[in-house]
Amino acid sequence: MGNSRSAEYKADKFVYLVGYGREMKEALYMLQKMTLTDQLKVVERMQASHPRVSSRIMKIEQLLAKE
Repeated sequence: MGNSRSAEYKADKFVYLVGYGREMKEALYMLQKMTLTDQLKVVERMQASHPRVSSRIMKIEQLLAKE
């Protein structure tokens, strides 16, 4: 599962590098509104194959802030 999370972060960074970071950020905010992913219990989070949406948003925002 950790490998899947790592791959997800790498995919997000690739999207940023090809010039769609802002669009990715907006899509992640929309996904966050549509799901309850960040409200899972601790055990469910550990078993999830994808990283928390809020963590993905934070990483994209950090990349965008460096511009």
